[in-house]
Amino acid sequence: MSPLPYRHLESDPQQRYLVFEPPSPVRGLLVSVHGISRNAREHLRRFRPWAERLGLVLLAPLFDRRRCQDYQRLGRQGRGLRADRLLQAIVAAGCCGTMPVVGGGLPTIT
Repeated sequence: MSPLPYRHLESDPQQRYLVFEPPSPVRGLLVSVHGISRNAREHLRRFRPWAERLGLVLLAPLFDRRRCQDYQRLGRQGRGLRADRLLQAIVAAGCCGTMPVVGGGLPTIT
């Protein structure tokens, strides 16, 4: 498996993410969020065979240490950009092709 290049969110070019898209048919979306080591590429490498077998698009966002200091605490404000909103923007921008979003999409936390 060759490593996939990071993609950038068009509305926020500093926001990077990795996407693996399996051969058809696509059955769903799996999002894997890194821990404090920020090893999004490792998450993609380890979950990719599983996602391919199950027909899942695998999304691994990389939340920058300076910009998203509080990325593990959804909905909090005051310590950088909100990771939940960045993740919603990545999915809304079409990172996952034309896959239907099951269950009404990502929850919005205000």
